Amino acid sequence: MRRKFVFGFFAALLMSLPLASQAADRVTGLGVILGDTLGFSLKSYITKYLAFDLAAGLASGYSVFPGISTHADLMWTDEMVKVREGALLFYFGGGAFWAQSSTSTIETGLRGLTGAEYFFHQSKYAVFAELAPTVVLTHAPGVSLHGAIGARYYF
Repeated sequence: MRRKFVFGFFAALLMSLPLASQAADRVTGLGVILGDTLGFSLKSYITKYLAFDLAAGLASGYSVFPGISTHADLMWTDEMVKVREGALLFYFGGGAFWAQSSTSTIETGLRGLTGAEYFFHQSKYAVFAELAPTVVLTHAPGVSLHGAIGARYYF
């Protein structure tokens, strides 16, 4: 049942990609993420305030290490604080994660998300930091706090 829920969540997010490409304010960033998932990060704005992100890579912060992990989040984002140069956006949301060890042990769960992203002045580059309280549903059920930093190039 839990696997079906997580699979359904990821499928719904992937099906929303065509809708995101039709949004007038669409901006997509691709970069690296360093933290509980050590790999690649994709963030795409569906509207001016609504975005989703996907990450995939090494499961460095999960109990199934070494292995692979992915997460998908839907988030509300806004520029709550004005800065002298560039733009500082804060975001809040949540989603799901999946991690699998090299011995096929699978860990899935839900995650909340809060973070900040700084866009450099007149640049397509941004850096971010985020915290994600997680509820692990399979393998080693429990609650934990995950985090990451990273950088993206927006096109």
